[in-house]
Amino acid sequence: MKKNFLLSLLALLAGCATVSSPKLKPREEAMSPFEVIGELSQRNAEISGMSWCGDWLIFLPQYPDFAGSGSWLYGVSRENILAAIGGENAITPVKIPFSYQNAVTGIQNFEGFEAIVFQDTTMFLTIEAHSDVGYLIKGTIASDMSAANLDASSLTPIALPAEVANAGYESMSLHNDTIFLWYEANGANNNPHPTIVRYSTQLQPSGIQPDMPVVEYRITDASQPMTQDPQQLWLINYFWPGDLQSYNPAPDQIAATWGLPASHASGQGVERLLPLTMDAGGSAVTVGEPVYLQLRADGESRNWEAIALVNDEFAILATDKYPTTIIGFVKIGKD
Repeated sequence: MKKNFLLSLLALLAGCATVSSPKLKPREEAMSPFEVIGELSQRNAEISGMSWCGDWLIFLPQYPDFAGSGSWLYGVSRENILAAIGGENAITPVKIPFSYQNAVTGIQNFEGFEAIVFQDTTMFLTIEAHSDVGYLIKGTIASDMSAANLDASSLTPIALPAEVANAGYESMSLHNDTIFLWYEANGANNNPHPTIVRYSTQLQPSGIQPDMPVVEYRITDASQPMTQDPQQLWLINYFWPGDLQSYNPAPDQIAATWGLPASHASGQGVERLLPLTMDAGGSAVTVGEPVYLQLRADGESRNWEAIALVNDEFAILATDKYPTTIIGFVKIGKD
């Protein structure tokens, strides 16, 4: 065990050592937190995904009954989001009753929800379980945000491509009636041939699985496409040094290409957003210039697990529990 840990540490340090050669100045942006009114601000909210449903940004807790008084999704209006970005700062989520228990009773070792997307008032969610499969499921949400329900008959198991502790399908996007799913671990040492899993909105496997570029560390959420053809979206790419043994990262080729910004050059944690482009057929996939998030001065990692785009200038981000619940915005557009 000690030998494996030392080898992993040397590999990580070797990866960091390769990034001194690029002459580029990688982008680094500060994240601006909102004040969050209500129970979604609690640390045990464990936000694991979010996505737009019309003019409502819907937040998905990993365990929707975390507050102990019913099961809920949470919605914030676009108007409230824009006002908060403009300086009013506070967001006030509304509670959306969420009926899900009957749909997950057959899942052994249920470990909560991980991702959510919408097609009009139809919603699609991924589920994590302590097993060798994850799950995809669909449901509906009322247009007035008064209720959300899952269809138990739609529960669809999806085999996991690798055995990485606590890793599942945490990222999902929807484009032209195709659901795209990203496994959490896509590094060279734990998933050497990563792919993007595709399903139809009827939850049937959908054609080829495009190759995913090798990306070290965790991919914890995907936005909806910013453009359609080619589709361009953003991924959260995150590394907590405590995951060193389970993820065993190889040298970081993204950092080797683009360099490291000031706050990342002196630490082991990684917090960044990756732009992903797929052609119209979904077969050619490229990762572009990252946007690094300025790390905390105290060195404490923020477990970013949810992203949604406001427009081509700003993205909304949210953490899952560590170090606490943080929801805010970061600039992704170039000046």
